[in-house]
Amino acid sequence: MMANITNSEWIQQNNARIDAIKTKANTLPDGSVSPNIFVQTIEPTLKKGLWLQTNKTAEHYKSDDSIYFSGNWSNDGDTASVPFQFYHGLAISIGTNVYLFGSQYYDGSYPYEKYAYKYDTLTDTYTQLTNSPRAFYGGAVASVNTDIYLFGGGATNGSQVSYKYDTLTDTYTQITNLPYSLSGGAAVSHGTDIYVFLGRGSSAYKYDTLTNTYTAITSVPFTFYYGCAAIVGTDIYLLGSQSTSNGTQGVRYNYKYNVLTNTWSQLTNIPYDFWCGTTAILGTDIYLLGSSRGSYRQNFKYNTLTDTYTQLTNVPYDFTWGGAVAIGTNIHIFGGSGDKTATRIYHLQTKTYETDNTVIIAQGRASTGKTYNTGYTTELFDTDFDENFKPLYGLVDVWFYTTQDGIILDIPTYYGDGTQWVKFKN
Repeated sequence: MMANITNSEWIQQNNARIDAIKTKANTLPDGSVSPNIFVQTIEPTLKKGLWLQTNKTAEHYKSDDSIYFSGNWSNDGDTASVPFQFYHGLAISIGTNVYLFGSQYYDGSYPYEKYAYKYDTLTDTYTQLTNSPRAFYGGAVASVNTDIYLFGGGATNGSQVSYKYDTLTDTYTQITNLPYSLSGGAAVSHGTDIYVFLGRGSSAYKYDTLTNTYTAITSVPFTFYYGCAAIVGTDIYLLGSQSTSNGTQGVRYNYKYNVLTNTWSQLTNIPYDFWCGTTAILGTDIYLLGSSRGSYRQNFKYNTLTDTYTQLTNVPYDFTWGGAVAIGTNIHIFGGSGDKTATRIYHLQTKTYETDNTVIIAQGRASTGKTYNTGYTTELFDTDFDENFKPLYGLVDVWFYTTQDGIILDIPTYYGDGTQWVKFKN
């Protein structure tokens, strides 16, 4: 806590601290610069910049324009956009990287793209790779170690042509053709084997990556077309299907295939019509995102241990024929019908920080639509400037973080000039 000193004494005692952040400070209309947050408890005479007040005692504070909470989606603009229109392409992750192949987008002629990009989730950057040898629109994808296998697709009635992509050398090698044409199918890997479900029917095969050969497995118990496949342990789950001439056959089905016994068993139906959506796996949970049948923004978690579904926060835009992968405690989605260049993140855990008792200041997003109210009941910060603090050019929000509570707290927060205050939180 600072002693009761005059404004001139405060300025003199803090010149070194002010000089250290001048390069980050705001330039005032008169051409001078000053730190844009006052943190001492005694009101200075010179009221330039922004004052913040909270009802918590903070030891540190930081600026962060990417604050997130469990069960929430990232905002538009938080992440880099997909460099092309990703729609009906293939997405798969290896480590912390996501690989996107091919696409279909409507410009009057339905062109099929052969683009290939790598997205680094740690740096939020895209890198263009060698284009794929053919368009994989409507195909299937799976990975084994650092190799990605691309099956069929690329035409209205599908194709048998398939490739292996080596992520280490950025090269493609054609592999043995599928036994039948694949369109609207799916694939998952188990060990060095890949299980391929061909779509438009019930045919299914095991592809041995070591011998480059296919072996037929027990047929799917229903017509599987533009549903999703996900594997947990030795069980493969086939979820949903496009509606057929028989009406809604398969659109809510959930069947499990055991790779050890080569048998199928029916599970609890999906709570909504699910086809042309996407799945992602975290642990023993499967996340079902979007659809093409009236539930374009749905987000459900399927617990494979209890055979139950839990509805989660909707996808923020219509999500049909997009891509989704799970990495760490986040689900990353790409493109889709509602925004073909979107990259968004669904956070399963609240963001944490290294320092206890820290005020986190969000900045740079003026269009958050806050409702401001007047009032004043709190005290000024009694803390020093953090070295990593950035100038506050656009105040959006202030949060309080403490490891004692383990979460970011939504506390009453005010801004003002020391005499008049505007409340914008709680």
